[in-house]
Amino acid sequence: MAVSLGPLSDPRAELTLTEINRELQLQLAKNKQDFRDLTEKFLVIRSQARELTQLRQTLREGKDDSVLLKQHLKDLLTHNDLDNHQGQGFREQLTEGHRLAERLARKLSPATSQPPQRPLTHRDKRAVTPAV
Repeated sequence: MAVSLGPLSDPRAELTLTEINRELQLQLAKNKQDFRDLTEKFLVIRSQARELTQLRQTLREGKDDSVLLKQHLKDLLTHNDLDNHQGQGFREQLTEGHRLAERLARKLSPATSQPPQRPLTHRDKRAVTPAV
């Protein structure tokens, strides 16, 4: 008793199935590569989004510092107590203005490999302030 396998037993059909299989494997390989490419692009975009968020925070902090510095300098320039300008109080205000300006400059300058600076000590303050 002979069993007929139908059109699949035809040698042309076998060739067609082989071609379809080969084509599907090529398409699968291309889709896998496309997926890897999209994953890489997604990771780059996510990294850039994090960086932009950090930059936005730095700008916000810089703006806050610039407002503090502006107010400090305005207070310093409009201060009417001349005796205070002659003494230690004036030096302390200048030192604070200098500290605020340095902090603002650090925040707004490009990131460097330098560690954050320590706060000014009393000895540093005397070196920064001009002798009156």
